[in-house]
Amino acid sequence: MNYEPNNTIISLMMVTLSLLILSLTGCGGGGGKTDNSVSTTSQNTPLVTVSDTSQVVVDYSPEEERLTTEASSSSELYVEPTFNFDSFKVIDVDISARDVASDPLSGALVSISVIDDSISDLNDVLINEKSLLTNVFTDNNGQINITLEVPDSVNKLLLEIHALGIENKVIFNVDEAALVMHNF
Repeated sequence: MNYEPNNTIISLMMVTLSLLILSLTGCGGGGGKTDNSVSTTSQNTPLVTVSDTSQVVVDYSPEEERLTTEASSSSELYVEPTFNFDSFKVIDVDISARDVASDPLSGALVSISVIDDSISDLNDVLINEKSLLTNVFTDNNGQINITLEVPDSVNKLLLEIHALGIENKVIFNVDEAALVMHNF
């Protein structure tokens, strides 16, 4: 059995392959356009054209009627420039722990938990529904100096030191200064 290639089929394949290569190379390169600018416009965004390199100040204040009418969609909402979008606050925690002989209590575990604003007494049953923020160990000097990031809604913390012989729980109100200082 001797198989000889058919010259017609080979010629047809060569022509097809040549046309395919020519069509692909003609499509590459993206054409000769050299303008790389992007122009997008929308109904609510003004088109600003800058012809020089000076800084352009755009006023985003709403029209007067938008301030007095109810918004029908989120694109019509206006927020005062002084509005704070943060939903958290940063609290600095400074705790000092000493044993009954007034020596630094090193390596003591301190638990910091969030408690309900209505709790004012350590005997309140709601105190058991605390939400643990963190556990931290005191250093060799009996000190803890950390910074916590908590939700804005946190107003009261429960500090608990896990050591015998000293008062081990305290309720702490988080003030405007966001500083928690306590000596056990």
